[in-house]
Amino acid sequence: MADVAFFVQAPSEELLDKCTREQLFKIAEHYRIDIPDRRVKDATIQNVLFPALCEL
Repeated sequence: MADVAFFVQAPSEELLDKCTREQLFKIAEHYRIDIPDRRVKDATIQNVLFPALCEL
């Protein structure tokens, strides 16, 4: 998944799991979800993103 537009069009937990670190940050930016520390692990980013996306 080179472009996060695929995720934005059809978001799913499965696609989120396949995202690279940079894509996770782009998704967070797109949905205005704050990831306070860019040094966190990918799993931590996903643990912040997934619940926040479910609330949208």
